[in-house]
Amino acid sequence: FLSSAAPQTPQGTFVKGRVPNEVSVADAITASKLACARQVNRMKTYLGDLSKVKKIVFINGKVQSQSDFTNHTVVVDGCSTFLVNVFGEKVGKHARTSGGLTSLPFNVTIEVEIIVQRK
Repeated sequence: FLSSAAPQTPQGTFVKGRVPNEVSVADAITASKLACARQVNRMKTYLGDLSKVKKIVFINGKVQSQSDFTNHTVVVDGCSTFLVNVFGEKVGKHARTSGGLTSLPFNVTIEVEIIVQRK
């Protein structure tokens, strides 16, 4: 069980703001991929090797958004696509939930939690 990860850029800053008025949907999708990249790095650190990942079981994506925004799944698709690209269909395809909140810790745009089955 991996606790939530926020989107951190290669420069070390976090993507912050509400979708879509402060962060565009396209930028939020990129932020979703960045959050998942942090999770993959955590997996590698903990397991020592990504080949020890048997299955990405479940992800929960929380998007900081305006109250009338309804395309949370489009944003979280960025993470899902990223995981399938890294692990392939057999290991990377997963169940998931997505939803919106009017605020997240430290004003981050998205948080992603992941459940992984290891070999």
